[in-house]
Amino acid sequence: MNEALWKLLPAAVEKVGAGGPPEYYKEMTEADLAPGWARPTPSIWSKPRRNFIPNVWRYSDARTALERSGEYVPMELTERRNLIMVNPVEGNLYATVRNMVAAYQLILPGEVADEHRHTPHALRLILDGKAPVYTVVNGERIDMAPGDVVLTPGMHWHGHANDSDTSAMWIDVLDVPLVQHLESMFFEEYEGELRRPAGAAIGSPFRFETHKIVNESGLLKGHKAGIIPIATAALPTMDLSYIVLPSGSQYALPEATESRILAVISGKADVQIGDQSWTLGRGDVAAVPLWTPFSLDTQENTVVFSVSDKPVHQELGYYHTSET
Repeated sequence: MNEALWKLLPAAVEKVGAGGPPEYYKEMTEADLAPGWARPTPSIWSKPRRNFIPNVWRYSDARTALERSGEYVPMELTERRNLIMVNPVEGNLYATVRNMVAAYQLILPGEVADEHRHTPHALRLILDGKAPVYTVVNGERIDMAPGDVVLTPGMHWHGHANDSDTSAMWIDVLDVPLVQHLESMFFEEYEGELRRPAGAAIGSPFRFETHKIVNESGLLKGHKAGIIPIATAALPTMDLSYIVLPSGSQYALPEATESRILAVISGKADVQIGDQSWTLGRGDVAAVPLWTPFSLDTQENTVVFSVSDKPVHQELGYYHTSET
């Protein structure tokens, strides 16, 4: 019997004014049935309800903690040497927003993160590091530089290596919470050491050189904010884009059924999410929960990386905004 349901049911029955003795309701509960006329909590509501809250994580805080972790976390746990950005809403132990999780990760000089693959789609935004530091995706070496976005689509083998003399740090974003909810998770360790090709792939579809892309767009020479979509459909559950803000510009979006993670690549911006506001610098991350408006204002040239679960809602026909 569902004990939690049984504890709540008598009050729900009384609230709706339904009749019947307690034994009647207990018998149906013991049969794993529940009365639709006396639901303890609503199953349908008039507009989206968000369970996650706006929040900000500081790169400076994460960097200090991760650098100390190098003293305590051995190299065989390199792929786990990360700090998960856990949304502080009550009861949450993992996700950053409803369908995605973000984490800061560190790999020390000379370290290797062994290859594995899994159902969730993933990406990393490189914050610091110098050559040679790279990811290997399905045996293809992809060099990484600060500002780059590197993709590892679901069930692609991937591992990392830092052959430089400087620590490498980045932000990971994955759709693990979505996959957990769907209960369709697979994970597999690669049998063997990390494959380490001598040369890097040229023109890899898994690497996006942010600074080159933004410079070629010319958006920072203008006066209005602009959007540069990247990796269209490469990660089918996530929408990736650069929000390019010339000095003095603003960008805003209304309530929408997507959740979003923002990370500052360069510059500084004031962000307002719902009725809360913060100033974000390079490497700082913000969570924009579902059905929460947000805006960005800047007094210097700024590039913000945006990841949202919009494709999931669009594919299912659930995508809406307060303006549609």
